[in-house]
Amino acid sequence: MFSNIIDNAVQAMAYKGQIWFSTRERDGFVEFHLGNAGSVIPPESLPKLFEAFFTSGKKGGTGLGLAIAEKVVKAHGGEIWCESAKTERHPDGYVEFKFTLPVAEGQSSKATPALPAHSSEITKVLLAISEAAASDASSVSQDELSLEVELIQATKAIGRSLRVLIVDDEDVYRQGLAGSLARTPELNNALVIRMAADSHQALDLCTRAGYDLIITDVDMGPASLCGFDLVEQLRGVPAVAKSLISVNSNRIVAEEHKTAIASGADAFISKPASRVQLLKLLLQAAQKAGGAAKITEPAVALGKPEVLVLDDNVFILEAWQDTLQADAEVHLLDSPEALIAKLEQDSGFLDRLACVITDQNFDGSNGNGIDIGRMIKCRRSSLIVLLSSDGEFGGVDLAGSVDHVIAKDPAPLASLAQHYGF
Repeated sequence: MFSNIIDNAVQAMAYKGQIWFSTRERDGFVEFHLGNAGSVIPPESLPKLFEAFFTSGKKGGTGLGLAIAEKVVKAHGGEIWCESAKTERHPDGYVEFKFTLPVAEGQSSKATPALPAHSSEITKVLLAISEAAASDASSVSQDELSLEVELIQATKAIGRSLRVLIVDDEDVYRQGLAGSLARTPELNNALVIRMAADSHQALDLCTRAGYDLIITDVDMGPASLCGFDLVEQLRGVPAVAKSLISVNSNRIVAEEHKTAIASGADAFISKPASRVQLLKLLLQAAQKAGGAAKITEPAVALGKPEVLVLDDNVFILEAWQDTLQADAEVHLLDSPEALIAKLEQDSGFLDRLACVITDQNFDGSNGNGIDIGRMIKCRRSSLIVLLSSDGEFGGVDLAGSVDHVIAKDPAPLASLAQHYGF
């Protein structure tokens, strides 16, 4: 949210002038002020700033950043607004965004004397926050609770705890992942978790004991094998030859997914993985260990790329589902607003996709397919976006938003991948 406001401020200033940031506490809220000198927003534009898809022509802009910021602030009971004018103090104009957020009940705001010196400090703080949230039952979704129950029942059915190996060179991430998996006494009893800091430790552990699920990072430093090479070697170790193996990395592109599967991995998921994904992996490992003939609900579409289709016509969505479901995990959404809501719930969603197929026009929406493509490219420029439309478009219209225009008729995934390079 801060980055959206800062980006607007810096570009409005043409990278000249001053930026300031301040806070104050009043009436149980913290009021944030973020401003810049050297630019001014026309009075007629101020009321529209927080409208979805409103943009002043900023290159690559989608008109969604401030709309999302407003939604986040209001969801927490706060307010957000913008002031801009030319004044005696700022003859070239100023822009100042202000918003309020409530102080958590039972907490008091504290000034921090300095910003963290390293990103690892931020990671530790975020993990501490997530662990605190995990201790609150109200923060756990119904999906997580249901999966926890299924997992505990599955381990009871096989008569033993599930053995898990986490391979990652970041100790903070290893500990955080283990804590997320075994967040309750019941889960702690259902799981035996071991950790390795590199490929050599992982191979040593696997030669001495078998594991039902192995989760490995890709990049683990120059002294270690990469995750893909580690998976290949693990498949040659008798004790874990049939283990469920997931590659867990922040290098999520379609080619990496293919490399992971080719190396012998069962899944390739974004880092950090959502807890629902992790629980599904555990459940799948438990079912495999129990010799289940059929695994219910694939954990993370093992070996299948994920494809997003956006269209407001339910019959077209169903046609794409029928055409693609044999070769891909298909996500169906009916509007740009539905995509925004999906991204708010699952921040790593776009990172897992191999391709996006979108209609151009959506009834009742302020956005269109080109807007969707532009938003996606701002977040992940390498993701292939196909515009499914019978309309005619010029190269200027599609620049920076859509890679190819295709017919409205659904096509098989293999054909799309061959023609459009994903």
